[in-house]
Amino acid sequence: MEKKAAGGGPYCGDACFWMRRDGSIWLCTVDGLGHGRDAQMAAEATVEFVKEHTDKNLIALLRGCDLAIRHTRGAVVGVAMIDESSDTLSYAGVGNVRCVALGRECLRLISYPGIVGAGFRTLQVESHPIGEGSLVIMYTDGLPETFDLEGYPDAHGDDLEGMARAIMNDWYRGRDDAAVMVFRYQGPEP
Repeated sequence: MEKKAAGGGPYCGDACFWMRRDGSIWLCTVDGLGHGRDAQMAAEATVEFVKEHTDKNLIALLRGCDLAIRHTRGAVVGVAMIDESSDTLSYAGVGNVRCVALGRECLRLISYPGIVGAGFRTLQVESHPIGEGSLVIMYTDGLPETFDLEGYPDAHGDDLEGMARAIMNDWYRGRDDAAVMVFRYQGPEP
């Protein structure tokens, strides 16, 4: 995971995390609206909610988060869940956060318009099989919507932090907070 604050400031409103719980792997990328302390507070509130509510399906989780962070300025959020029993990646996103899965093919998963904490209308879950060794890359709009990912996995192998750092160094625009997370699915936990 790698993140940068706009202008090199002390507060970053973008965040990423992953965790394994009860046979599922949860990945989340958040962009608190704007920059500075208020954006960071919105991102932190979102991360806390998601971590505490992984017992819900993706739509219920994001709808609950929408209500829970209404006291903040809001955020855009992408949540991916890998079901280890079926090797399935499911994703739901609100706003301009991105999720790309690199395996046998490159999948760019869809986020829907809206702001978590201010309401959103459309939300669908996208699900795809995921193979052992596949990469999931999630990032915020401090990076371009799409960029060339060719060569990164080969150049960095198992150094996922190095890959996240290289993506940030190569593509960070500098005008906004940014976060990128690279996760490799190793198959079901033994």
